[in-house]
Amino acid sequence: MKEMQKFFRLKVSGKLDKETMEMMKKPRCGVPDVAAYSTFGGKPKWQTNKLTYRIVNSTPDMSKAEVDESMEKALQVWANVTPLRFTRIYKGTADIMISFATSYHGDASPFDGPLGTLAHAFAPSLGIGGDAHFDDDEFFTFRSSKGIVLFLVAAHEFGHSLGLSHSDVPGALMFPTYSFTDPDHFSLSSDDIRGIQSLYGPNSDITPIQPHPEVPTTPKACDPNLILDAATTLRGETMFFKDGFFWRRSPSRTVTQLPIKSFWASAPDNIDAAYEDPVQDKLFLFKALCDGAPTTASPEDHQIAEAYLSQFYRDKNATTSRGRMTFLPNLENELKAMQEFFGLEVTGKLDSNTLETMKLPRFGVTDVARYGHFQGKPKWKQSVVTYRINHGDFYPFDGLNGVLAHANAPGPEQGGDTHFDDDERWTLRSRGVRTPKPNPGLTPPEPCKRDLVFDAATSIRRQLYFFKNGYYWKKGFYSGLSMHEIKFTWPTIDSVHAAYEFRGRDISFLFKGQQYWAVKGNTTLPGYPKPIYKFGFPKYVRKIDAAVYVKSTNRTLFFVGTKYWSLNERTAQMDRDFPKTIRRNFPGIGSRVDAAFENDGYLYFSEGSRQSEYNFTSRRVNRFLLNYGWLDCY
Repeated sequence: MKEMQKFFRLKVSGKLDKETMEMMKKPRCGVPDVAAYSTFGGKPKWQTNKLTYRIVNSTPDMSKAEVDESMEKALQVWANVTPLRFTRIYKGTADIMISFATSYHGDASPFDGPLGTLAHAFAPSLGIGGDAHFDDDEFFTFRSSKGIVLFLVAAHEFGHSLGLSHSDVPGALMFPTYSFTDPDHFSLSSDDIRGIQSLYGPNSDITPIQPHPEVPTTPKACDPNLILDAATTLRGETMFFKDGFFWRRSPSRTVTQLPIKSFWASAPDNIDAAYEDPVQDKLFLFKALCDGAPTTASPEDHQIAEAYLSQFYRDKNATTSRGRMTFLPNLENELKAMQEFFGLEVTGKLDSNTLETMKLPRFGVTDVARYGHFQGKPKWKQSVVTYRINHGDFYPFDGLNGVLAHANAPGPEQGGDTHFDDDERWTLRSRGVRTPKPNPGLTPPEPCKRDLVFDAATSIRRQLYFFKNGYYWKKGFYSGLSMHEIKFTWPTIDSVHAAYEFRGRDISFLFKGQQYWAVKGNTTLPGYPKPIYKFGFPKYVRKIDAAVYVKSTNRTLFFVGTKYWSLNERTAQMDRDFPKTIRRNFPGIGSRVDAAFENDGYLYFSEGSRQSEYNFTSRRVNRFLLNYGWLDCY
């Protein structure tokens, strides 16, 4: 126990305290731990630099091509810094045999189900030496943080296959616990490089353009002179930032230390300030822009600017905001271009005049200087051009105000087409806003009631929809919150009991009683409604309470009473052995679900007015909310 606590830099007590238990519960590699970078006892290594590998089987979580690429890329991590070269074979016995298995699989080290031990590999030797086994009860992904990234696990395990054991340096690839890093920005640490080159020497064939990064010097938590760079809360935890690291302190008082970039790959190396907005469920990290020039703009102003500039002024190859962290790239050049275009004072700073201009309703084509043509100067060859009034969905609109309409340059297919945002209130000649009269038989629901119960909830084209009686609230990042009558948007539907979006096909499904409709944006698709039994429900199901699509598994979950079904969207068939009990398989959310939706990688389940924010990967509730918090009522 003391050795384990010392390795992970916990309080060395020899007792099974909360901090030790939390560390033990983290997903990790199945190879035992040692200190620093290190090799296995006796320093086993391959006696040749030309090694073979074979992928014996694959995982159903990923395509075969994605598995192949992940394994090849993981081996190349080590080939880049050593003389080692790897060749794939497709039959026979290779030096490194790669396989996916569950539970007992023939090597006296059975796997333990989801999370826990992710994989293990064996040091170089005859027989099983060098082989790498991956626990197929895990959900592996190509690069998504919503599962376990196979490349990261494979690169770690192949370190063992080549003779490295575990390192106690946080941020090193050979550190024993798994942490997400964007595979596209992965770089081997100097600690890992020193370890592998102690066995095989450097790669003499190439000269690196730039050295691999050193693992940042780890700040000491108990230094009496420690000065923090920033501190904030996030979902009940407290975070303390110093240099390239941060400490996470959980409600149970467990403290863990992580490199900033292992948690947010696109973040800067260090930050100056941070704060949490619990209503939007976002964490804002700040770092000085323009050499620390002060700015008076609020975080909300920066959100508006980021959305505006990315749509109308940003180079497609520029950095964009990712995941749950809002990180602002250098806006100076984009702001200057926008200010110059509109004849404002060109400062490169987000001043009040610039913000006011950004908030004006506008047209949806990106801006050019003075008058301008599209690239290539496309034009119609004929002088007589026909037109037809028709629906189009070339690019998603953003709700009331914001972008009013857009049109395409001359060309085939959609060239010349003009689309108008039907969320706007159009008039013949009036300057005022023409609001349609509400249905006299319906009373609009009150949003800011603590006991508010949603009928249904979903996302549609990156905006959240919350249904209640004959109305729905729509909430967008840029367009804000608005309320609409359901029949005004979808004339054949007057209320909604459940809803979910299948974003990959840009289709949403709305359920009422024993019928459902398919919609694309504000358009109901022909041939609907259809009976819910088309999905494979038994005849005793009279109503769907809630539904949500889980992208990481390609499954849609349907909640009925105290049970739920799982639909495989790839095969359009219900999974076997369903229905299952909600309380048993989603611990903590309750026994029933009234509404469900996905937002920013988390699932949200409502039972009555209470809502659970749920991490599907770890199968745990992060925190509890009230429904009305989504309607700007906090």
